[in-house]
Amino acid sequence: MKPTSAPSFFSIARYLGCITFIALGSLFLYQGNKSLAWNRINDWPAAEGTVEKAILQQSYSKGGSSFRPCISCRYFVDGKEYHCENLDESVTPRTFSQTRDAQAIMQKFSKGRKVQVFYDPKDPSSAVLRRFNPSGSYQSMGLGAFAIICGLAFFILFGRVSKPQK
Repeated sequence: MKPTSAPSFFSIARYLGCITFIALGSLFLYQGNKSLAWNRINDWPAAEGTVEKAILQQSYSKGGSSFRPCISCRYFVDGKEYHCENLDESVTPRTFSQTRDAQAIMQKFSKGRKVQVFYDPKDPSSAVLRRFNPSGSYQSMGLGAFAIICGLAFFILFGRVSKPQK
């Protein structure tokens, strides 16, 4: 029975490098694709709305404080009343680490203020108060594809295990 040798540090590092490139590339592709999906909001029509509630919530944790603007707005589409509580199309509520950033949102959406509400023409109950600017979506996707290709190329070129010479 032939003794087997443990893989060298460099062969393990090569594999980890390839996996890292592929994982980072996948992350960039995901983010770029998500940004492009959010871009659909830029085509939504606007309706005039009125801010009914504007509260700044503060949370505390070991890392410090975070601030979350809670905005509620009423708007009408074709004579029917709707309510919107989405600042933008982010999956999680928008939070800020700096008070001044959250307060800037609060000033823009203060109670009683007239604002534009961007609603989905197919479903007017789905709406946001701010449009998303997907700058960098294509760059992110291009960088992701490049990183995946590099990771695969490194895996093919350098990932082969050389056979020990007899």
